[in-house]
Amino acid sequence: MEQGMYQEIENQRNDRIRILRKLLLGGLLFLLGWSAITGMEYHSYKEKLALAAQMTRKETDGQTPFAILKGEPIDINVKEFQKQYGYERLESNIYGKEYQQKRIFTGIILSLCYLVYAGAVLQEYKCSKREMQERQWKIAEAVEDIDKGKGLLNLETSNPAYEALERLDSHTQSILRKAQDEKEKTKEMVTDISHQLKTPIAALKSCFEVLESEILTQKERREFEKRMEKQLQNLEQLSAVLVNISRMEAGLIDISLKNGKIFETILAAVNGIWEKADAKAIEIEMDICEEIENLEIMHDSKWLKEAILNILENAVKYSEPNTNIVIMVKKWVNFLRIEIADEGVGIPKKEYHKIFQRFYRGENEYVQKEEGSGVGLYLTRKIVDAHKGMVFVERKEKKQRGSVFVIQLPYESLTKM
Repeated sequence: MEQGMYQEIENQRNDRIRILRKLLLGGLLFLLGWSAITGMEYHSYKEKLALAAQMTRKETDGQTPFAILKGEPIDINVKEFQKQYGYERLESNIYGKEYQQKRIFTGIILSLCYLVYAGAVLQEYKCSKREMQERQWKIAEAVEDIDKGKGLLNLETSNPAYEALERLDSHTQSILRKAQDEKEKTKEMVTDISHQLKTPIAALKSCFEVLESEILTQKERREFEKRMEKQLQNLEQLSAVLVNISRMEAGLIDISLKNGKIFETILAAVNGIWEKADAKAIEIEMDICEEIENLEIMHDSKWLKEAILNILENAVKYSEPNTNIVIMVKKWVNFLRIEIADEGVGIPKKEYHKIFQRFYRGENEYVQKEEGSGVGLYLTRKIVDAHKGMVFVERKEKKQRGSVFVIQLPYESLTKM
């Protein structure tokens, strides 16, 4: 846009310079023309004066003056003749007066011609300026249309600023679409958060109402207090996750990629879920070779651990007791592949993409019975995306229970220790 406006200003300056050059060049040509014509007239005046002087001398010498017309050379000193007869001033003889009249007439004619030429040049500049002003008005109208979201309706493609304004319009439309999308996402997020908060708040409210009753036994009262404590814990966890999501979407969380051992990050995630897995007698196996243990990768250990931990928490939550979770890490051609396989309830193929949406929870009855907010995998996807990687689900072989979550990180960011 700025380049187009600068081009308009440059065009205006160039037009003024071009007109000035035309006027100066025209004036110079007319002046040279006048000088050439008056020079020729003066030369003719001198020749006539010399001829008159020769004829006068012939006549004085008693010779026929008309003999000079036969081509006899003129050998008289014109200046002496002028001085002798008082013809030194132009207006003192008829030839001088004629020369002066012709010089003045020629000057008037050429001046009129120059004025006509200058008028034509100035008219051209005036028309050019008017066209430029019309273009500027149309550009202003186009900018106003862009501001109102109407696009480039009234601007010709031949306008010098059209291309720049078209880019501006495209950029503006893109910003408007993004703003509208953000508005819709914000509305959707507020609705989802409200829905997620309703359940623990409603449960807390019910517990408070029951606790206000005086007919409860001490055992019953203790039971409701435990329920309240659990709902408060769920509310606290949900709040923490929602804060992380909102900060990440607002760009307030900075994923800082640093060189570090990927094995240590995975191990930290496993340690974070070990207690819950042990409570259900679920064994977590790590099938990682020594090469991977010493492999360093550019990643944010804190947030990538969070992403892996979210997958592990779901694997433990939706698996039966006495089952296994296997973590495998492989180096493929272009990326590092982290597989987390569980023996849980599994995920229908139609939900493979849905599970990474914010607040989405599966339709399986077992999943619905378990408490959850549906934001863990969404946060995992955002974190892996920030690492320029991918996260997805793969189906296990037939007759095998569970799912396989895969995180792939680009291989070009890997460096071997």
